[in-house]
Amino acid sequence: MAFTQNCTIVTRTTDADLSAKAYHIVIESGGDAVLAADGDSPFMGVLTDNVRDGSTTQAIVSVQKMGECKVKCGATITAPVFLMSDANGKAIAATTGKYFFGYADEDAVNGDILTYTAAYGQLA
Repeated sequence: MAFTQNCTIVTRTTDADLSAKAYHIVIESGGDAVLAADGDSPFMGVLTDNVRDGSTTQAIVSVQKMGECKVKCGATITAPVFLMSDANGKAIAATTGKYFFGYADEDAVNGDILTYTAAYGQLA
């Protein structure tokens, strides 16, 4: 069961439609939050369930940055493991040379909302 505890949340602008992307991973592009598509760029964080459509008028979204947070899973995850984004902004196990945004605290399957501890870096 996913939960949040002591999760630091910040607000960021977006000019993308993120209205259906609760708990998806985002990166920064041009100062805005955009959906992550891989582990090739450092991560901004993970959206909360406070998501918006910024495609016509720039909107504010909430992004989880630090602490114990929640993310949507894009594959089977067996904890403990570092996490990165798949092509759809969902969490998968991080691979060598890719950036990660957190550490899985529990097992999950595709589509689950799982708890992770925020940690940022790149796997050597």
